[in-house]
Amino acid sequence: QNCMWCTGACACGKCTVSQRHPGGLLAFNCHCSHCRQLFKDDPETKGDYAFEAIDWCCNIKGTGPMESNFTCGFPCFLGQCFLRKRCKECQQPIMNIGLGSMLGLSVVNLTVLNKGIPDAAARVKPEVNIFYNSGFKKEEMGVPTLYSDAGSSAVMIPKLLCRIFRCKSCCCGSSQSEHDLSAQAQVV
Repeated sequence: QNCMWCTGACACGKCTVSQRHPGGLLAFNCHCSHCRQLFKDDPETKGDYAFEAIDWCCNIKGTGPMESNFTCGFPCFLGQCFLRKRCKECQQPIMNIGLGSMLGLSVVNLTVLNKGIPDAAARVKPEVNIFYNSGFKKEEMGVPTLYSDAGSSAVMIPKLLCRIFRCKSCCCGSSQSEHDLSAQAQVV
């Protein structure tokens, strides 16, 4: 796969976020209370939902002056925990670092990242709405919608695990390993 980084900047331009493969493992709109609270200062989503993508932590980088807060689902430290980072200046969410059951994964704000993709047709789009009953029900935006908390988790976890096990990201070494194996096969 192509290992080109894409970078977008927050509303004030002081913080940036980069992702190796825009969209990562899974792009989604999250309507959970934690995301809505964090995204209340996002100029595009205005706290109605969070437009995010989850990926390996080695595929997401953030820079600039950020402040952080910690959220955790039940049971604490084993549940879906995140260190959530936003710009100190404009308060726009930048990225989340996974902890607990999310250790090794990070989440990027796609509103910010999409600013770095000049071609509108190439910008990342959400694949699914999750935790929809938790939040403001503005519209489903033409993507599949998972309403309940249990339903969101029951569908998202297997989907994410499937993509994790099939990942061919540069940081996983799969692309390089496949290249090395084919080169070795030609030598032998």
